[in-house]
Amino acid sequence: SYYVDNRITATVKRRGAQMKMPDAKIYDDVIEVLYTSKSDSTVKWFARGVGLIYSSSNVTDSDFGAEMSLVGQK
Repeated sequence: SYYVDNRITATVKRRGAQMKMPDAKIYDDVIEVLYTSKSDSTVKWFARGVGLIYSSSNVTDSDFGAEMSLVGQK
């Protein structure tokens, strides 16, 4: 299985950032976390009190990043 055979490392890259989304919504106190494995690199942004607001993966069809999408867009 992918999750059994691969080690995923999470690194906090930025804290207390402000992020403006494509729909013009602005989130304060955002952290950026980089998740890396042998075959994937995914960046996720979390806003305090909201949770995941955005995720981007270098492997679009990977099991690890595929479930994530831009939150707040319709």
